[in-house]
Amino acid sequence: MSISDRLLGKKNANGKPHIEAVAPSFALPGGEVRIMGKSLRPSELRRPSVRFGEIEGSVLISSDDFLVARVPEGAASGPVIVSTNGAGANGNVSNAHPIKVAVPVADNLHPVTNPALDREGNLYVTFSGSRGQKTPVSIFKIDTNYVVTPFLSDMMNATSIAFDRHKTFWPSRRRASGTG
Repeated sequence: MSISDRLLGKKNANGKPHIEAVAPSFALPGGEVRIMGKSLRPSELRRPSVRFGEIEGSVLISSDDFLVARVPEGAASGPVIVSTNGAGANGNVSNAHPIKVAVPVADNLHPVTNPALDREGNLYVTFSGSRGQKTPVSIFKIDTNYVVTPFLSDMMNATSIAFDRHKTFWPSRRRASGTG
C-alpha cells in the first residue's frame, strides 16, 4: 500500500459522506464540533465543506472518519451536512444530522458563575462588576420571552445564585479583599 493510499483511507462504496454523530450535539456560534462518520474527506486530499443549515462553517481538520468544524456566526438549530467535491451535480452530500445552536438572550452582563433557572423557566444572572464596585442592578431576571428585567439591586459583587428545593432564591457575593 502506497503512502497516498494510506492517507486517503478507506472509501465508502458509493462515495457519499455519511454522518454518524456530531459532538457536542449542542453548540455555540464560534465553537467547535466534531463530526464522526464515513467518507468525510473528498478524494485528492481536498477539504470538505460543512453547512449548518444554509451557512457554511470552517473545517479545521478532517480525515475519512471525522472532522472538526467551527460553528459559524448566524447559524441556527437544524441540520448539519458535509459535502465532498462540491455540492453540485458532481459533488457528494451527506445525510443531514441535527444540531442545536445556542442563541444569545442578553448582553452587557458580567456573570461570574453559571446562571440559575427557576421552575417556570426564568433565568437569573449576575452583574458583578469589578471587585468592590457597587452596580445599580446586581441580578437580572430573563424570562422565557428573553425579556431582561432588574431583579435584585444594591448587592455588591454578586457572584453565585441558586434555588433550593423549596424555591428559595439564594444569592451570594464575593467579599472585598481585606475584610474578615
